[in-house]
Amino acid sequence: MKLDIQIITLLYSFLFGIFYELSYLFLRKYLYYKKKYISYPLTLFFTLLFSFLYYLVLERANHGILHPYSIGLTFISCILTYSLFTKLRK
Repeated sequence: MKLDIQIITLLYSFLFGIFYELSYLFLRKYLYYKKKYISYPLTLFFTLLFSFLYYLVLERANHGILHPYSIGLTFISCILTYSLFTKLRK
């Protein structure tokens, strides 16, 4: 894979992780709703929607090829965003 495609993939994975975590933090009260018949479908929809969005843009960037480092960078950016967001809320 070319270097420019790898850089685009890494940058996109990092930015998507931030977007995913911020969306999760703002929608958390609906995802963990007390009534399970509302909570489970919303969680399923949230997961499917964001998986589809991630793969859709990744398809444009590098023909939909998933690499372990792109998924790892997405998780790292989620963790960094969560820790930064919790520090800012205090």
